[in-house]
Amino acid sequence: MIRVFLSFATVAIGLAGVGGASAADCDFSKPVGSCKGTITLNSAKGSKPNYSAEFTVRSSAPSCSKVEYYIDNTPHQTVFKSESSDRDSTFGTSPITKRSFQVEKCTAYLDRDQVNGGTKLDRSSAAGPSFFQGRWSGRVSMLVFSSSLELTISVNGNRASGRSVGDKDSIQFTDGSISGGRLTYSFPEPASGKTVNVTLTKISDNTIRYSGGFSGVLTRQ
Repeated sequence: MIRVFLSFATVAIGLAGVGGASAADCDFSKPVGSCKGTITLNSAKGSKPNYSAEFTVRSSAPSCSKVEYYIDNTPHQTVFKSESSDRDSTFGTSPITKRSFQVEKCTAYLDRDQVNGGTKLDRSSAAGPSFFQGRWSGRVSMLVFSSSLELTISVNGNRASGRSVGDKDSIQFTDGSISGGRLTYSFPEPASGKTVNVTLTKISDNTIRYSGGFSGVLTRQ
């Protein structure tokens, strides 16, 4: 666990998040989708003017994620590597209640182990073009916007075609090209007509990363 106090620009690194051979190999420069962050107030005590509270931050992602939140309008971040929850404490000059906490967002990041090996995906077994065949679904996001997304892909050799259905739009593509663990295609944006370039990257045997303006992780259905 890495907790970042933005107001003081200091970083406290929990031992469970950085030590040991089991730590995930996270790339926090590469977001792969959104997750759900929650905060539970475990206890609160104190009297004027010194108050304190213990709380638990949780992420729905099993590893490599960041939960951004506010405590009494002060921004904080808790960054998870191999874990998905962490107990912490805070102090203030006014009583601390459940309403003191507000989760802003939760972001999942690339776990290199999911790509490079370990229990996980071995590059030597990275599938041929047929890996992308079938139906994939999940959520994608860009800034404050998010949408469900379902992709249906047909593969013929190293070429692919298919249909993409989101909350508001449905598009078809016929120019898909597959090289290694990546599928790329383009389509005209319905509203503006501008070309959108999409890259699908294999993460594991049943997940791919979608990047094309919006980004996120899709799961094989």
